[in-house]
Amino acid sequence: MRRSALIFLLAFVATLCYGQGVVDRSLAYKDEFKLIGSNKAISYSALSFLNDSLPSASKVQLIYNLREESQAYLPQEGDGLRQGEFKADSRRKWEKSAVRGGVSYQRGYKKNVCWNTSSDFELLYPYVLADSIGGKLQKEQYAFYGAWAGQVGEWTIGAEGNYRALHEYRDVDPRPRNISSEVKLRLSAARPFHSYLAGINLSYLKYHQSQSVSFYDRSGANTMEMHFTGLGTTFARFTSPTSNSSTRYKGHGFEAALLMQPLDGKKLYAGLSYSLTNFRRHLINQNEVPITDLLVQEVSAFSAYSWQKNAFKAALEGELSYELRQGTENIIDNGKTGIYEKLADLTMYKNRVISLDVKSALSGRLPLTFSPKLGAKVFLSEYVYPQKYMDFSYLYAGSGVSTNREIGKAVCRFEAGAYYLANLHSDLKIEDIDAVIAQAYTDMLNKFSDSCLRLDLSASATRQIKRDIAAFAAIDIKYYTFIETKSSVLLGISTGLLF
Repeated sequence: MRRSALIFLLAFVATLCYGQGVVDRSLAYKDEFKLIGSNKAISYSALSFLNDSLPSASKVQLIYNLREESQAYLPQEGDGLRQGEFKADSRRKWEKSAVRGGVSYQRGYKKNVCWNTSSDFELLYPYVLADSIGGKLQKEQYAFYGAWAGQVGEWTIGAEGNYRALHEYRDVDPRPRNISSEVKLRLSAARPFHSYLAGINLSYLKYHQSQSVSFYDRSGANTMEMHFTGLGTTFARFTSPTSNSSTRYKGHGFEAALLMQPLDGKKLYAGLSYSLTNFRRHLINQNEVPITDLLVQEVSAFSAYSWQKNAFKAALEGELSYELRQGTENIIDNGKTGIYEKLADLTMYKNRVISLDVKSALSGRLPLTFSPKLGAKVFLSEYVYPQKYMDFSYLYAGSGVSTNREIGKAVCRFEAGAYYLANLHSDLKIEDIDAVIAQAYTDMLNKFSDSCLRLDLSASATRQIKRDIAAFAAIDIKYYTFIETKSSVLLGISTGLLF
């Protein structure tokens, strides 16, 4: 982590050097019409920031995030979060090129994490190491990114790099210690096509995590660390307190995306992407034998359009995605010679997730912007033998309303929203496993399939303090109240400088 800290410091200094510029106070306004399509385009391409209208500027901010759940929605992520974060972002534009970069540092902890001692659960599930005790998991993370885009003749080309280093640990038995790193690289190329910029983006991901679990009180080291393989099943051969807990995850991934974004005032965005990532789980003390392979594939497509007639403005964006997770378990020899070898493999786990999200923005003569949203998700998970499955689906709909105001010398924004999530279907078959684990999965499905109401409230203010420096502060609250289970709240507070 010391090397990561040095890289973090150097990147921060470079970011500030690139970011000098006069602040446009309009940066304090969040424009839903501009965000429709633009945010998704940024996630598809390293070129989008070259063609937007935002000026050169830098932002430094401090953020505090809190999550408190009366009953954990996902026990593997705990029922609470306390986290502070420092972020610095900068962008600088010239006539035919632009750069942007940023760094961040996070420090905090998750409360009552259970059935998971691995980091990056949402990347690796279901193949995680876990026990039934859990506890508070400490977290420290460094990250930075940089991107460049420029015009070469009729072509626009770009490159982007992201790096993340994460350290998570617990200071009571059982004590996991996880060190993760992730590198993402992306290349983009595009050229004008009928007043649009049409391009292709290629990305590469490399992931690594090393993990071990230890006990300071050896007399109490009787908690089993289990290698989960999906829907409560475990790799029973390698279940033990510590001898088989030293684990390594290696991942590689690729993504290709096509994007069409507007030039010359056009309003249509469209994109299509496909990604493939493989994560392999190794046992370090057993000669790095690979015991599972997880193949994750995702296809997504989006389109966005905005229009204006007199005082009426509207924008609409839709995205459809499909994710397939396939888990393969390897058959390992008996290791009598001290060499553990893979003899065969069986695909035992499949998980399918289909998501549809539609969001819009509407405004007229009133100084208000309405942001209706609706969507649906279908989750289908199955284990081959003994047969198990967990299925659920839901539909959500609601709207936010926002307004921007100048109060004195400050630019202020206020936003409120209400969204309802309605369960459509849920089903669970989970047998031939430990009763405690079966109950945990039953409780999870009850939470996943519980209808709920979400209420949002946020406010922010930005004030110019010098010709080229502005200060800002913001607060964001999300409150969830469930029909059959209990409530939860998310709170985010930030403050910083624009310059």
